[in-house]
Amino acid sequence: MGKKFAIFLIVCAVGAGVGMWGWSVLKKQIQPVAEIIDQLPTDVHVDVSAKGVTLSQGEDGKQLWTLTAKSAGYDQENGSATLVDPIIEYNADEQPLRITAPNGTVSQAQNTMTLDSGVIAHYGDVKITGQRLDYNGKIHQIVISGDAHVRREGVTIKAPKFVFNLNTGEILALDGVRLDAENGLNADTGEEKK
Repeated sequence: MGKKFAIFLIVCAVGAGVGMWGWSVLKKQIQPVAEIIDQLPTDVHVDVSAKGVTLSQGEDGKQLWTLTAKSAGYDQENGSATLVDPIIEYNADEQPLRITAPNGTVSQAQNTMTLDSGVIAHYGDVKITGQRLDYNGKIHQIVISGDAHVRREGVTIKAPKFVFNLNTGEILALDGVRLDAENGLNADTGEEKK
């Protein structure tokens, strides 16, 4: 039994020696990698931008809207995309809604979009313009504000704000409405001029 114990101790000693020799060799190779890892930043912020961007969103297996833009950047802090020359096609019913603007911001997480600096929307033969558009996808509503106008068949309705319900197609003019008729209607009564 003493011989077996002595052999065991010799094997352990040789194993420890080989292990220490192996560590000294490997340590030289591991040390530079560890130094590189220590130099890497722990809080990385990445700026992402793209040209020729297309985003889309669907609901209940149906494509709800498609957005294309000349370029876009991603704001990591806010989780939103900033857009240059966005074009939005909203396909809720048979009549698509097409919206253009010089720039905007989209947050898919919040299901919102803001366009500004001159918004133009076409819905069939209706043209809606304003300085700003706010889209709330949770309630399928668009608010166009800032010198907003709705034009259709020679009639222009002006209001500080229009609310467009994408589910019903209803447009509400809010906060002081003015009607300008180009086709011979009385702007105050809506009746034909005599």
